[in-house]
Amino acid sequence: KPENILLDENYRAVVTDFGLSKLIARDESRVVTEIRGTCGYLAPEWLLEHGISEKSDVYSYGIVLLEMIGGRRSIMKVEVEETNKNTNKKSKKKKLEYFPRIVNQKMRERKVMEIVDERVEAGDEGQVMKLVCVALWCIQEKAKNRPDMATVIEMLEGRVTVNEPPDSKLVVVDLLAAAGGGDDDVDDVT
Repeated sequence: KPENILLDENYRAVVTDFGLSKLIARDESRVVTEIRGTCGYLAPEWLLEHGISEKSDVYSYGIVLLEMIGGRRSIMKVEVEETNKNTNKKSKKKKLEYFPRIVNQKMRERKVMEIVDERVEAGDEGQVMKLVCVALWCIQEKAKNRPDMATVIEMLEGRVTVNEPPDSKLVVVDLLAAAGGGDDDVDDVT
């Protein structure tokens, strides 16, 4: 969640906890609690009320990593113009655009440099691909498929090979729209 990323006096990011406000006992693997958090950063298990685990924070980290790479929010409302085929009239519709879905597609097409924020000094394509893959591993819909944060750090530091993550439908934005996470005037999701 963006409010948990702080900047120090030298503008270096300091990540605080991602919002687990209840300690988990050693014999507990997950906790069921009220949903608290910012839409777009919540793991699917929050929305499906399956309980949370340390892997829920890994999901939030992956979303933030993608936002840093692309320089944009993970979920954005965009206006698109559509032409009615029968009447040939143009109308504007609002859609929720889910950035991780776009990133996933660009990774599969081997065009990851197209999603890099122009304000970022991008390294070589291999480095960007590695970051994208790490982020997509972090946001796997099934919590058991996500790495733990220790593994994420090893991936980022190059001590663990980063394989291409499995393809995913990334349905979180669809769940958010169905749950009223978007505005009532949003017509579609991409």
